[in-house]
Amino acid sequence: MRMKPMTRKSFLTIVGGVALTALAACSNSVPSSQVRAEGSTEGSAGSAATLAGGSDEERVSSTAGASGAASAVARRINVSDGTNSVSYELNGTAAASSLYDQLPLSLEVGDYSDNEKTFYPQKLDTTGAVDSNGAVGTLAYFSPWGGVVMYYGHDAGPYQGLYDLGTAVEGAENVQNLQGTITVTKVE
Repeated sequence: MRMKPMTRKSFLTIVGGVALTALAACSNSVPSSQVRAEGSTEGSAGSAATLAGGSDEERVSSTAGASGAASAVARRINVSDGTNSVSYELNGTAAASSLYDQLPLSLEVGDYSDNEKTFYPQKLDTTGAVDSNGAVGTLAYFSPWGGVVMYYGHDAGPYQGLYDLGTAVEGAENVQNLQGTITVTKVE
């Protein structure tokens, strides 16, 4: 019995499905219910979008490395004391989502060491959390104390229980000047 040759389209659909399944297993960002290879009628770029459960227009942006898992929509927050302001782009982790879902918040910011400003929201969900390296500009969650940490000045390095939430995208130079009561809000 002779086998029928595989078309380029079928090959790309299978390869795309395997790649997205591997991505979902590594990052938990694409639920297995959204990974599907059958019925795709689009080209290679469209196939990837279909496999991820979206269309060509719905691009999945990935925040690589320590910034976390892939996220369908960039979520930004603003931290301000009325004079100084910093904006962060959150990653796609459950911890970052936990913080985002609590907003808006108004609470006290404090100093810790010579390179950290901290505030204390309600406990965040650390399921699937990504370890943080405490780099300048990082927004992280220190789960043993329940504090959100904003790093400035110099890198702190990794620490057990320190998880990445996002990265400063505007006003990182203002972190060290934050003081008193801050507001943490969603940037819509």
